[in-house]
Amino acid sequence: MVLDGPNMEPNFRPRPLTPQPRVDDFEPQEPLPSEAAAETGLDPDAIHAAIELAFENPMHFTNAMLVVHQGQVIAERYREPFGAETRFESWSMGKSIAATLVGIAQHRGHLSIDEADLFEAWRFGDDPRREIRLRDILNMASGLQFSGSYGRDEDHSVKSQNGRFLDHIYVYGGGVDSHEFCLGRPLEDPPGTAGRYRNCDPLLATAFVRDRVVGGDVQEFLGWPQAELYDPIGSHGMVLETDPFGSFLISGHDYGRARDWARLGQLYLNRGAWGGAQILDEEFVDFVQTPAAKPWSHNPYYGGFFCTNATGLLPGIPKDTYWMSGGGRQRTLVIPSRDLVIVRMGHMAGMIFGAEDSLNAATAALCRAVDQAH
Repeated sequence: MVLDGPNMEPNFRPRPLTPQPRVDDFEPQEPLPSEAAAETGLDPDAIHAAIELAFENPMHFTNAMLVVHQGQVIAERYREPFGAETRFESWSMGKSIAATLVGIAQHRGHLSIDEADLFEAWRFGDDPRREIRLRDILNMASGLQFSGSYGRDEDHSVKSQNGRFLDHIYVYGGGVDSHEFCLGRPLEDPPGTAGRYRNCDPLLATAFVRDRVVGGDVQEFLGWPQAELYDPIGSHGMVLETDPFGSFLISGHDYGRARDWARLGQLYLNRGAWGGAQILDEEFVDFVQTPAAKPWSHNPYYGGFFCTNATGLLPGIPKDTYWMSGGGRQRTLVIPSRDLVIVRMGHMAGMIFGAEDSLNAATAALCRAVDQAH
């Protein structure tokens, strides 16, 4: 389904949401972050020096750094004119939101990640797409034909092919029902055999959750992420964009404050629990941080819409680290062995000038500060 003509109107009714956040240690309050660091046994000066590494080169365009240790905010810094209430374009960290929505739906008994035969559109005759499991989709290994150049070891400068945008980009600006577009892609490789970084898989995962929990009702699903994920963890700053047909584009069009991302990271550090309630199964938390070895055998760094450091992709950083990853080196890192969640928000231009180097240096320094204190 595609929009045509000069007066393109949305084909759904936007729904206003009223978040119901709770006040807790993630909200601005006493003690100050430096005092919280001291309370957890850390050296505030060492923490400050680590954060400085992320900001010292202005060409890296670090806009925000936030660090949580033992459930407390111990460091928080923003580049002017940004601040704690700034909603940053978070790009592909939204893929991890898609994973989390799947995890919530599984915990509630709506679905299983081991299911196949997922969509009605794939159930005609001997359509080979019936063999695609939800697990394969989460591993970015559906096998669907979907052009793109944004995976590791691919030329990111390539934006078009044969005179048209690559599918990976087209879903954002083509005026299409992105979920329907992805559903219509043919199979290129056997499911679960070829890992490729493509936007179709997280969009399909979100569509499947919508089909299961609200019967595919676009209007009803608009409030589901806020009610079922963000309200329970006390987050009120996240904005998830849709296409003109009301389908969430959380393969990349999502905006959040640093503290919103920190809450989501803390949910995973808590092994799916928040405030005494289990939101995700612990087995699902294990799944997202486990490399999909078979489809990603050439470079097994990818789990379930999360990147992992199991192969030492990030040098000098613990191998149990896993993270939500977005363009411009947006990162929400979860480091269980150090009880750390680290959020870094930045600008896409920083990638050109080596922002990953300063982020890795800051992360390694934070880990050393924890090690020295404990």
